[in-house]
Amino acid sequence: KKIENCLLMGNLCGKATEEAPQEYSWDKRRIDTSKLIVADINGLRSTLKSNMGWELLGGSSFSQPFFLPNNNTSGAEVRGPGSVGGEQMAIRNCKNTCVFVFDNMAGANIDNCENCWFFLGPSKSSIFLRNCKGCKCIISCQQLRTRDCENMDISLHCSTLPIIEASSDMRFTCFRGSYFELNGQMSAAGLTPYLNNWDRVHDFSPSSDEPHFAVSHETPGWTAEFATRVQDSLGELKIAFSVELGRALVPVTSGNALPRAKETVLVVFFHPAAGQAKKFVKALYEAHLGGIVFLRSKQFSMAEDECQRLFSAAEQSESLMALAGKGPVIGFELQGVNCEDVVDSTCKQISKSPLVTSKNPKQVDAFLTLADKLLKV
Repeated sequence: KKIENCLLMGNLCGKATEEAPQEYSWDKRRIDTSKLIVADINGLRSTLKSNMGWELLGGSSFSQPFFLPNNNTSGAEVRGPGSVGGEQMAIRNCKNTCVFVFDNMAGANIDNCENCWFFLGPSKSSIFLRNCKGCKCIISCQQLRTRDCENMDISLHCSTLPIIEASSDMRFTCFRGSYFELNGQMSAAGLTPYLNNWDRVHDFSPSSDEPHFAVSHETPGWTAEFATRVQDSLGELKIAFSVELGRALVPVTSGNALPRAKETVLVVFFHPAAGQAKKFVKALYEAHLGGIVFLRSKQFSMAEDECQRLFSAAEQSESLMALAGKGPVIGFELQGVNCEDVVDSTCKQISKSPLVTSKNPKQVDAFLTLADKLLKV
């Protein structure tokens, strides 16, 4: 029996007799289906090969099917932690549907979807959105690419530069969304909460008349409804999903969406940096310091000589050099009312380890430039 237009965790196939979807260079990939189950492996193999150029690996030992009826026009599909297990996903032909996936994945293709609500947990590689319109998405990924999309709201955590092509009316904001398992899932996907280039969108097909995208530091009004839709869709799943700042794992940065003040403050945490950074972000949000803004965050490995060049004048510079060689550093650029005093007092509360705070514009810029250079952004 042929599998007709189903949403399947890891794979999505259409009728073999359907017109093949528009093909892009990123369609040529190989998918390991060893953890999926379907009724007709030969039909699936043939359909994906002929229609989408995908080649299946592995045999017919599968588990955890994820089906959505053809031409679905309402409803919700939710998958909890452990349901995807780092596999590839594909979603096609959904309309007025909620798809919430609270697990890490290898990557995902989303095609021909309209007025849908998507939450996609951490993706180790790329999320592709194609021929979609009117959707609202909260996405964490290594790379985001859109093609032939319009009127989209995307709350994004992306470790590389987001790319749009032949797309219009694209609205980007910083990632908002948290739940208990998110931190571990990001680690499994090779992502960090402290590297997010959501605001540095590159348009492959720019227009001289008007921009195809906008970035905003404001909290989007639709996130409250998004959280409500998630809670209404969970059923028996116990997932404490939230879009509140006080529970944010990923710092809500303003990036290029907010003008940079003449004076900003840099704080850099050294090994072990992740625990200190998490406490720092949480302390600032819990203090409800609305006047303090995270402009950007960076995480990268710094050589001892690079540390010396940047922070030779800092107290405990030799200790900083030694710590730089033990693991990545995490840095935040902030601005706001009494920002330097707030940062200093917060750092004293949460950390006794050596760290750097600076409001020297040249030092702040040098740190950010080094980060982009080493991260190859």
